[in-house]
Amino acid sequence: MTNDIPSPPIPQSLPPSYELSTDQDGLLDLEERRSLDQEMEFFEIADAQPVAPPSFTTRATIASQRFASSLNTKIITPVQRMLDPIASTFSNISVSFETFISRYGNPLIIKRLLYLFFVFLLIYIAFEMGIIPGADLTSGNGTSYDHQTLKEFLEATLDAEEINHRIKYLSSMPHLAGTSGDLALAQYVEDQFLSFGIKQVSLSEHAAYATYPNTTENALGLELVSGNVKAKFGNAGGNGENQQPQPFHSLSAPGDVTGPLIYVGRGEKADYERLKAAGIDVTGAVVVIHNGGPLSPGLKVHLAELNGAVGVVTFSENREVERNCVGIPEIIPGDALTPGYSSISSKRVLDMEDIEGLAKIPAIPASWHELKPFLKTLKGLGVKNSESDNELWSGNLKDSPKARLRNFPVIKPRHPIWNVRAKLEGLEQNDLAVIFGARRDSWCYGASSSAAGTAVMLEVARAFTLMAAKLKWAPLRSLYFASWDGHDENLAGTTEWVEYNANTLRQFGVVYVNLDAAITGDKLEVKGHPMLGPLMNDVLDETRKNYTVEWPDERIMPHDKSGDHSPFISYVGTVALDVGFKQEHDEENRRDGISYGGCSDTYENLARFKDRIPALADIVARLALHLSDDPIIPLDLGAYADALDEFADDLDQYAAMQEGWDKPQNDGSPAGKDVVSFALIREATEKIRNAYSSFTLWRDGWLTLVGTSGEAPAFMHFRWAWNARLVNIDKHLLDYKGIPGRRWFKHVVFGPQLWPPATNPNENSEEKRDDGDNNSDEGASAAQPKGPSLASKKRSFLWGTFPAARDAIERRDWNGAKEAVARAGAILLIAASKLAL
Repeated sequence: MTNDIPSPPIPQSLPPSYELSTDQDGLLDLEERRSLDQEMEFFEIADAQPVAPPSFTTRATIASQRFASSLNTKIITPVQRMLDPIASTFSNISVSFETFISRYGNPLIIKRLLYLFFVFLLIYIAFEMGIIPGADLTSGNGTSYDHQTLKEFLEATLDAEEINHRIKYLSSMPHLAGTSGDLALAQYVEDQFLSFGIKQVSLSEHAAYATYPNTTENALGLELVSGNVKAKFGNAGGNGENQQPQPFHSLSAPGDVTGPLIYVGRGEKADYERLKAAGIDVTGAVVVIHNGGPLSPGLKVHLAELNGAVGVVTFSENREVERNCVGIPEIIPGDALTPGYSSISSKRVLDMEDIEGLAKIPAIPASWHELKPFLKTLKGLGVKNSESDNELWSGNLKDSPKARLRNFPVIKPRHPIWNVRAKLEGLEQNDLAVIFGARRDSWCYGASSSAAGTAVMLEVARAFTLMAAKLKWAPLRSLYFASWDGHDENLAGTTEWVEYNANTLRQFGVVYVNLDAAITGDKLEVKGHPMLGPLMNDVLDETRKNYTVEWPDERIMPHDKSGDHSPFISYVGTVALDVGFKQEHDEENRRDGISYGGCSDTYENLARFKDRIPALADIVARLALHLSDDPIIPLDLGAYADALDEFADDLDQYAAMQEGWDKPQNDGSPAGKDVVSFALIREATEKIRNAYSSFTLWRDGWLTLVGTSGEAPAFMHFRWAWNARLVNIDKHLLDYKGIPGRRWFKHVVFGPQLWPPATNPNENSEEKRDDGDNNSDEGASAAQPKGPSLASKKRSFLWGTFPAARDAIERRDWNGAKEAVARAGAILLIAASKLAL
């Protein structure tokens, strides 16, 4: 723009002398004029130079000045003209108001009092509208109700007939994980959630390694191929999809093997040690293993493999075949090809030879009736396993007949399974997640193993959704209901979901309540985290007003086997609980309950425990209400501290039972008691107890305050902070290095010991079996057949606690035990320090 301005012309000569037209005052005479002309001759005008363009700063300044001028002209001045009368009016009113209030006192003081009044009025309106949480402890939309009103609503709403109707449908078809029957039930569960009015419902697909029964003739079987006795059993082939699935063990390796037949009892370490002491080796043998005991089926097959066996046949005392998964969740649960990471979020897939969580030898199931001819051929060979009239012998490599075992399952390396999830949004701390889950898949019809838990969960979800709609209520924390698939494929459904959501659950997972095999007997069984013990007692006190509930343990014991709870507590540090009605001493009284893994698990056979269904629904609903809606999450740190003391005592006693604890070992290494110290665990436990004592003082004051004047925002934020401490304590107990040799397991307190102790060494119970030889085969097939049964034996140790330390102690590795105990104690101390108020 400046370049368009022309430069001024350069003068060619001096201008003529300026002559006045008049000399008004006669002040300049001729000489003065001459002098002035002479001076002007010496004043030269420099040549004008071309003007440089203005700089960016100059142009910006000019532009801003123009913009300011335009803004002032077009906006500020018109608005000012509009506001001036208003300001003038307000000023006049203010003067009049001040004149008015001056009649009653100092205007400054009165105005301050009025200001405070309006501030309190605004706060009151905010509380009433729920903008700020107040005494009703709610925010946003939703109405606060006392829990007694909510419990009465739930009692009136829960419908046992609805639950029975759902159990009947859910158990009306076989539904192995990943089959069409399973998908049909997944869609049914999804439709049920939507029909209740739940807005957030999802059906998600996960890929998992899975195996299925092969309907080809002779794809599975066992036969004697030497000796004088002919014995054989196997699949006949050709069953339709809607018929009972043929017996098989999921995740078993394929193979066709032959070897001497040897019976190894329960297939525990002590059984192999006893045989070895008698000079009996199982290398190259096909071993027969009795179901039951603390070892999972997968660990039994793995232990047989470690001892040199080439194949495994399992059996139980029931007439029907007991199917099982022979994956090894104690090593790593979930999809075998994506260990430790979700099959959804990762494309990393292991090769079969790299899998750690599966045994490499074939295993098949059998009934007692099918195996009886095989075991009779071992009589008098090896060592006797019992003192019953129909004793069982082990056999040996030299004299036992050879048996051929075949197992060729259908293998699906990446097969879909389906989880269904529904969510009721929380109002106050909606990021926090309280989760109730039940397995959906089953070996066959699964009335007790999967349908009962799923049906109870659905009814509780229906009742809560109806309560939210009719009472305009919502929980303080988000409430989830989940239907898991792939339980019988090494816990694939829960594990893959937890791995996929691990980061979120490690921040916001509050509690997971599991309803696996929810009704298999009439005695209440509760296993899981001790912090839920006081809540469970309170819930049962309420439930027993309406139902008779027997709880033999009368306390929450830690988990003693792997299950759908495992990923929650061991991998992401979320408090977990299993609740259901079971038969007492389940392993020893299988014939009195419902057979696991068999097709007799039907709706009709579940009828004898029908009265337990409404009681379980009542318990689950009350748990859900307290866990999702109590202002202070009902997790009791005092109970945790007491339990940790007990766990440490139990660990100490377990170590003291081992060889080399009291005296130096043969290699000169010191005694275990001189190496391992439990001092850090004891110190951490005391800190947790002290933190709980401090909190109880605050809680008592909080209860008094809320009961009288409502909850002030400062108290609310403190309550939220304490809830966060409760949620996080087990997350702080995760050791991201994992257990040595089993890195997937992170929790230093809760997790399965790899090789748990079998029985109390102070009890010398004998195995007593009755194979039914005194009855004809026809008689044996009537009602429940007679077969091997065990006398009652109690497990002596809490092997679901301090897993790394117990693994080392079981190996008599005292240095390893020292490191594991010290590391657990140090992590416990850090977690305890974060509880300080």
